Amino acid sequence: MFSGDIPEGINDTIRNYYINSGRFENQYLWILDKLKNKEAFSHIRYGDGECICSLSAHHEQGGTNYDGDRYSSPSLNKEIVNALVNPILSDRFIYGMADHCGTWIGEMKNHGIWNEEIKFKQSELFIWASIFGKIDMLFNILNKKKSILVAPKYLHQTNIKFNDYIETPTQNTWVARGKELVEEIHKKSLSYPKGSIFCFCVGMSSIPIIYHLHKLIEDRHTLIDIGSVIDPYVENGRFRSWMDLMPQKNKDRWTKQ
Repeated sequence: MFSGDIPEGINDTIRNYYINSGRFENQYLWILDKLKNKEAFSHIRYGDGECICSLSAHHEQGGTNYDGDRYSSPSLNKEIVNALVNPILSDRFIYGMADHCGTWIGEMKNHGIWNEEIKFKQSELFIWASIFGKIDMLFNILNKKKSILVAPKYLHQTNIKFNDYIETPTQNTWVARGKELVEEIHKKSLSYPKGSIFCFCVGMSSIPIIYHLHKLIEDRHTLIDIGSVIDPYVENGRFRSWMDLMPQKNKDRWTKQ
């Protein structure tokens, strides 16, 4: 848990990680315990990009997120909305929502893009863990378990010892081959031992892929969106401002030389 001075020059989103460090830590440890105990579950995360995309059918929204995913893609918008409006209400399906998404949640509710039955957890646990030098705890578990990385090829070269890799496009994954990927991953999952961990780094496309896969895989494997936490450890990784706050020792340990 954080104690001490909050760094200067950080934005409100990152400042929140320091102010609410205890809450982040508790939820992070809860996720890690599930992984250690081979409790199969799925975890999708809504951040500002996903919220903006969900609203793109109601007003013109150009541009892309950090990963290059287009906010205005009709097929992706439909899937991101559907996962909220028709949620999987199960203890084995975890929804994450970023604290700073309050800006968009009111508008989403006004357009019926919401379901009050969803019990949201925090969506940025892995960013928090990266900043506070606790991401090793996740990576060490992945090194010991049967783990599979679903991500663009540039993310495959780290010191995290994934057992297998499933390559995806570098951007707009759902539009490019989302349904095909769901079928491919499901087929491969049948050959993996029960309790395997699938880690997804496919931007906003993680939501529909995990949503549909969960219905096929159910309690056999874990499907978890780990977002951008591998980017700091690879050449040409996509930069986020929070990465400047990471301990150098973590970068040295997990970056393949």
